[in-house]
This record gives sequence, structure tokens and C-alpha cells, in this order.
Amino acid sequence: MVGFDLKAFRKKYKLKQVDIAKLFGCVQGNISAIETGKKRLEDYQARILEEKYGREVLEEFAICRNLSEMSNSCLAAENVPVYETKNRETLAGDLVTIPREVFEQIARLTETVLSQQKTIENLTSKEK
Repeated sequence: MVGFDLKAFRKKYKLKQVDIAKLFGCVQGNISAIETGKKRLEDYQARILEEKYGREVLEEFAICRNLSEMSNSCLAAENVPVYETKNRETLAGDLVTIPREVFEQIARLTETVLSQQKTIENLTSKEK
């Protein structure tokens, strides 16, 4: 998961930025910074949301869950943020970036492999 759409989450649950700020124990400006992409959702904040609203919420409002989705929906930038999760129990991890050119090559390669896999599955099912 690359990020969390805090604004969409807030709107669905009819919460204000100040409500989320109280939940996280921070100021409203930090929530605004997360929503505009200036800051990322911190590990402890993701855990708070998971404890209060369930893991499904983290998955529902995750941004860019896979490479093909990332290639279509992430904003254009020189570098693409990518999470390297060290602990599989948590969704959030350490933020690293890769150059956009590398990201786009990986995304194209992934889409090609997935397309070939579907073709193979279709041919296999027709032979049976």
C-alpha cells in the first residue's frame, strides 16, 4: 500500500479534520497535510484507525494497492513513493522512493506478465 485516502475516509464517516486530529492526538494542520500529500499517514495513526474502525478500513481506503493500479492512479512526480513493509502485521512501513522511469517500467512489465498469464489460462481452459 502506498498511502491512505484520509479525506475519503473522513467524508464517508462524516468526520471533520479536528475529529481525526483529536483521535491521533495532533493538530488539525497535520491532518490537512496528510490529506494533501505533504505528510504520510504514520504507523501509529494507521494502528489507531485499525483499532477503532477495523483492518477493512485500511484496505478500503488504501491508495495504489498494486502496480497496475499505481500506474493509472498515482500522481505524476519525479519519484514515486513506495512502502517497504518490514512487518507483515502492519500495513504501514518505511517510505522509500524510486525514480518514475523505473516505476513505469516495472508497471509495464507487470501488466505484460498479467496479460500473458490470462492468455495462458484461457488457452489451458480451452484445451480441457
